[in-house]
Amino acid sequence: MANEKNASKNKLGINKMSIICAVVGLVVGLGIMALFIPERIAETKKGEQIVVEVGKENITADGLYTKLKENSGLTVLLQEIDKTILNKKYKLTDDQKEEVEKQAKNYFDMYKQYYGYTEKQFLEANNFDDKNAFIEYLQYQYRTNLYYQEYLESKITDDDIKDYYDKNVYGDVKTKYIAVAKTSDDETANKKEKELADEILKKINKGTSYDDIVKEYKDKITSKDLDYVAWNSTDVDSTYLTKLKDMKDKTNSKVVETSYGYTIIFREGSKDKAKLKDAKKDVIEAIKNKMNSEDDNLYNKAFIKLREDNKVKFYDTELQKEYKDFCKQFE
Repeated sequence: MANEKNASKNKLGINKMSIICAVVGLVVGLGIMALFIPERIAETKKGEQIVVEVGKENITADGLYTKLKENSGLTVLLQEIDKTILNKKYKLTDDQKEEVEKQAKNYFDMYKQYYGYTEKQFLEANNFDDKNAFIEYLQYQYRTNLYYQEYLESKITDDDIKDYYDKNVYGDVKTKYIAVAKTSDDETANKKEKELADEILKKINKGTSYDDIVKEYKDKITSKDLDYVAWNSTDVDSTYLTKLKDMKDKTNSKVVETSYGYTIIFREGSKDKAKLKDAKKDVIEAIKNKMNSEDDNLYNKAFIKLREDNKVKFYDTELQKEYKDFCKQFE
């Protein structure tokens, strides 16, 4: 590797300056970055490139490069590598660019509403030189997400989709609930709230109607008719949905602890289950969410593969070793 490094001396010199410019550009903007790209760079007697002279002291390219590597070199370098690959891989359509522009506007509007920031103040607060720099950042994030979603989908087989569909998908269910809210983390208080929920459940099981319970306990409970909910609803507590799936129509559950409190679930009716071809897109999304929740390292694994597929090669042996160590933690 040492011979290879010597053979690529000129190329390595260019890489050093590229990384320096990338880091400085991200931190302090294009104005300061220009300092590192003069028409001619002076050299010391030892052949070191001088970036800045401070009195009789010199800050050299090699010295600055070393410092940058120590602080954030690999992180910034990987961003630059990924950006280069993704820019080539995904040429955004006019519609996609418009979507990114809308994202930018949403940020501007949100900061104006909550913080009173102008567009210029938003950009300055978030270290962007101008709107174009912010749009470029959002486009990079957009391309990043495009690749990651493709990566996840590439790992999902037709058998995975069929299996998930069979086990998890069901027709929309008409449901409502009664809940006794947990007012604190105090065990004594929680015990009394659970006892109240059990008391209500006994009355329901003996034939007291939902409406009568709501009238009798209106000051002590929360209740809501959710109408029809889908198997993949994001508006309903996940524990609630899991319990609802296993219930039969025209039944109520035992007391279940959900985000609503100590909850009694009512399943009033249901629609037919959607066909696989109609549910496939939602099933794939659900599987991707499941994959993410089960493997915290999946995102990094995806981009390690991106770099492998594009034959990324390090000429700096220190960064090469650092990157190998970085990759090992996700194996």
